[in-house]
Amino acid sequence: MAACSSSLVADSPNTHVLHNSILISGTYTNAIEFRFPNASAVLIANNVTDAAIIARDGATGSVTGNYTTASAALFVDPSAGDLHLRSTAGVLRDQIATPIPAAGPDWDGQIRPAGATDIGADEYVALGPPRNLRIVVP
Repeated sequence: MAACSSSLVADSPNTHVLHNSILISGTYTNAIEFRFPNASAVLIANNVTDAAIIARDGATGSVTGNYTTASAALFVDPSAGDLHLRSTAGVLRDQIATPIPAAGPDWDGQIRPAGATDIGADEYVALGPPRNLRIVVP
């Protein structure tokens, strides 16, 4: 999970942009854009950004559950690309009552719990997350 550039959905119907963490630090006006008439029924949900999320040039869809005024102070070490949530990131923690099933687990493979899901790519764990650990059983 790293700080990244803005995201664009262009001419892509039924696209979902779910549970991302995006810090662009003023390098562009919008963190997420969806554009053009074929970008229809787009769902932009539960993302944390430090810039706006907008529809442009005839795109349509739903924008819900996003937090667009993030600061570096919410994350462990954004200058190194570590956007895991800090324990003090209360504005992002446990804010979503019903997780969107299509979002799947967080960046570290942790389940997003019903009734207490965090906004963004990371699901905060008090003891610290396993850093991008993936376990594959044959």
